[in-house]
Amino acid sequence: MKYTFLTDLEQFLVAKYPKLGETFVIEYERCPEGMAGDLTVNCFRFAKACGNPMALAAEVADYLKAHPAVADAQPIKAFVNVTLKPAALFADTVADMPRLLKSAKLPDTARERILIEFSAPNTNKPQHLGHVRNNTLGMSLASLLKRVGHDVIEINLVNDRGIHICKSMMAYLLTGNGCTPESTGVKGEKAFEALVKAGEKFEAQARGAIDSNANMLKGRINDATKVVDQGIGTVGDAFDTRIKQALTRLGYRKNVKA
Repeated sequence: MKYTFLTDLEQFLVAKYPKLGETFVIEYERCPEGMAGDLTVNCFRFAKACGNPMALAAEVADYLKAHPAVADAQPIKAFVNVTLKPAALFADTVADMPRLLKSAKLPDTARERILIEFSAPNTNKPQHLGHVRNNTLGMSLASLLKRVGHDVIEINLVNDRGIHICKSMMAYLLTGNGCTPESTGVKGEKAFEALVKAGEKFEAQARGAIDSNANMLKGRINDATKVVDQGIGTVGDAFDTRIKQALTRLGYRKNVKA
């Protein structure tokens, strides 16, 4: 962010000390904690063209005290702590939002591609205030990073279904009879607890069937493995191509060749 008082100070110093050159720019710093002031001007940085840095700081402070945007300017050795008037601070910042946002942009060399994953709610449970918090934090962080120029990829996984979720889904399909929390009068997670127990019963029955037919299943698996081995080259190439295409569509271009 460029402040009016700094632009005026640069012009004042260049007119008095031509060695600074027409491209002279003052880089301000935040005032150190515990000291009065908003910004600090470090006169060591341009004292080579202007003489004694402490004398220069006193001269800068005298100029800034008379500036309409400055409430106070105090020299401390070779530094000048500047306190801005509220109206001037407003005029140079939020009063001109397009300029403020543009000034926050990072140079191209500092911009990165950043992936942010957030929320990823468990589909087996109701959404609660914690999900709202995580969603707003994720979206806010992504928005801030985009504002300064980063290429941001947002991922919010809404189908995070592990084996426990799959068991619940299968139990619901087999025994749920289309019930809902409204039709049963109980919370969704309570209904699923009963369904999971039913799913465990079906799982035990399935394991018994596998154990009793182990030899037959082993033979079928061996036959299937031979078929896969024979066509591994063609199938593998096709899978690789599809995966690369999917990655490209997601915006991941590093080392991806379709």
